[in-house]
Amino acid sequence: MKTLGLLLSTAGLASTGFVLPVTAHAAPSPGTAAQANCGGVKIISAAPVRRNWGSNAAVGSIQLKRDACSNYWAEVIAYDKVVKFTKFKAFLLRYRGNDKIGTNLSCEVPAGSARTCATASVSDPNGGLTFLAIGNEYNGSNNGWASVAKGQTAKVR
Repeated sequence: MKTLGLLLSTAGLASTGFVLPVTAHAAPSPGTAAQANCGGVKIISAAPVRRNWGSNAAVGSIQLKRDACSNYWAEVIAYDKVVKFTKFKAFLLRYRGNDKIGTNLSCEVPAGSARTCATASVSDPNGGLTFLAIGNEYNGSNNGWASVAKGQTAKVR
């Protein structure tokens, strides 16, 4: 927040009463004070991330999570180390009724790094939104990135 204040004051907007609404923030990490204050985290929907061909083997999972403060986020988990020319991504989609709202929040697990990532979280204390999480595995080449595995959770509140 200090960075935002510095940015606004540098732009000359802080003294004009300009307010920037922020609804998405980093997903709580295991053991953070935010989780302790909210009473923990629940996986409210989960699905395997499966290959698009052959045996449709599960290569990871996608989870839609919620804490007791009604913060929602998506987390993708690769079952094995993410190898060169491969990456996993998680997407969090928001809906009001049947209408998708806002932009998709996402995170990426690049090759050689951790096996999991979580999107920024969205607060919905009034329960007016529904959420859907999508997990993809991509392989890269000179032609760009192609989805080779996909999974999606149920759309839930």
